[in-house]
Amino acid sequence: MKPVTLSPIRPNLGLEAQYRRRLDALIGEMHRSLIYFLKAAYRANEPEMAMDDAGQPGSPARRLQAEMRRLGR
Repeated sequence: MKPVTLSPIRPNLGLEAQYRRRLDALIGEMHRSLIYFLKAAYRANEPEMAMDDAGQPGSPARRLQAEMRRLGR
């Protein structure tokens, strides 16, 4: 018996646009939240030679990088 090929199913463009808008809004909300917490973490540390978790002098950039990794998870 020969296989039957069905016609393709096309998504509703209105639903696709609505889904994209909602997804973009959620991504924007996550981005704003990440920026807020990164700014707070940066402001909480001294701009010069802050101490890292091991008690060693470290740069604010390294602490900010660690905070970005933590928030990314």
